[in-house]
Amino acid sequence: MLTLDTLNVMLAVSEEGLIEEVVITLLATPQLAAFFEKFPALKRP
Repeated sequence: MLTLDTLNVMLAVSEEGLIEEVVITLLATPQLAAFFEKFPALKRP
């Protein structure tokens, strides 16, 4: 069984990659691309 510390580290590592993938997917969506054109300040990480 995994300890909580091990699970926490695994989630932290995978979370970084997931966030990056979500941002790329959202930016590829046409409606959100138009939204970010109107509000470019929100596009910054």
